[in-house]
Amino acid sequence: MNKQNLLLTLFFIAYIALFTALGAYINDTYLFPTAKLLTFEFFDVFAIVNFIGLTIWGAASLLKKDNLFKLSNFIIYILSAFSFAFLCLIHLEAKEILDYAHWPLSNLYEVSIVLYSITTILAFYFVKLNKKLTLFLYVLLVIELGLIVWLESLGQNMYKELMPALKSYWLPTHVAFNFIGYGSFAIAGMAGLMGLIKNYTNIKLLPSVDVAESLSFKAIAFGFPLFTIATILGSLWAYEAWGAYWSWDPKETWALIVWLIYAIYLHLRVTNRVSKNTLCIISFIALLATAFCFLGVNLYLSGLHSYGQLS
Repeated sequence: MNKQNLLLTLFFIAYIALFTALGAYINDTYLFPTAKLLTFEFFDVFAIVNFIGLTIWGAASLLKKDNLFKLSNFIIYILSAFSFAFLCLIHLEAKEILDYAHWPLSNLYEVSIVLYSITTILAFYFVKLNKKLTLFLYVLLVIELGLIVWLESLGQNMYKELMPALKSYWLPTHVAFNFIGYGSFAIAGMAGLMGLIKNYTNIKLLPSVDVAESLSFKAIAFGFPLFTIATILGSLWAYEAWGAYWSWDPKETWALIVWLIYAIYLHLRVTNRVSKNTLCIISFIALLATAFCFLGVNLYLSGLHSYGQLS
């Protein structure tokens, strides 16, 4: 890690701590005494601030002013820290309400915020590699933010007792690695889509297919090892919770499908057996499979991971 990235990381942690401390102070001083919660009362503010910040970021990418874009990209950096702080507040509020440590990873609403938080910080770094990726990631992040808003509107932000299987030290490690993988795959899929559009339309504003595929590869190369670790940790957790390393549960099955698609992509990429356009196609298809693994399985299939379904 170079000096600049180290400083960015330290400032990022400091921003999370600052936002969390401010939110905890507001809760303890003004809201908890009146049986209200900041993440409930100010959710609309959270959503609006993020949408405005994303829109400024997307609009700035269209202007030929690099300094303005760098400033807007820093807004994404702040939004990610703000979102992680929101998760920290969920943890503190649930601990206050339920009287035990509650990792904010227990339902679809909470992990959707995790995915959004991770994707935003990854977007901050990846658009530094190529500014033209910004509009594609803007669409991605608006979709992720829209999912959070939709789940909140359905009342999925309520704090409930965790299933016994979730009260485990495996939860933060397995889910964290898994969603860093998801966020990386989301970046890769949108870069692949950018390459596809360039190949079939030849829009001058977009980078070449080779450049788009290179961005996709970098994201997958970052996320795939972490997703692999998450799968291994999930198997160990499953053995401890249910007595079997693998049960062909729908979530497990789709996680394996996703892993195989990315493994095939990496094999074809390293061996240079297919064109860059084909790799972009595989990357985008893999994103669709990942989206179903994350969202579709929780909404439409039941199994050992049914705690991720809407309630």
